[in-house]
Amino acid sequence: MTRVARPAATQIACPPSWTMTRPVVHLPDDLRHEIIDHCVAGLPNEACGLLALHGDRVVKAYPTGNSDASAVSYTVPVQEHYQALTDAESNGWRLGGVFHSHPRGSARMSSLDMERAVEPDWVYLVVGLEGEPEIRAWRLGRHVVDEIDLSS
Repeated sequence: MTRVARPAATQIACPPSWTMTRPVVHLPDDLRHEIIDHCVAGLPNEACGLLALHGDRVVKAYPTGNSDASAVSYTVPVQEHYQALTDAESNGWRLGGVFHSHPRGSARMSSLDMERAVEPDWVYLVVGLEGEPEIRAWRLGRHVVDEIDLSS
């Protein structure tokens, strides 16, 4: 497991229930391909979207625009966030994660990603597009960002 120290300015106290977080998140191959395709289509900027989960399984990806229109940062547009939340809840799922790409980098959380990550129970997928596309999963821990296993 890879652990990355969070910058001091973004250290947060996680609730005691944090220890109940799943160590593995299941991402079906069709959703993996959908996410990668969306990220490649977003080049040269970062692409992003939201994830609906049912238990420890990603059941739907919501590719969104990037309000930042930037190669180094992303923001999910508010209206698209609301639409994804409404759809997930109407299907009995929870909005429980976000994905974004690093157009010229690896699938590791950057310092900016760690600063902006504020949901301790969410899954953060990072798609590295440097070379062969790769997806890695992360979650917030106490003073660190922990890599979590991602299975099909």
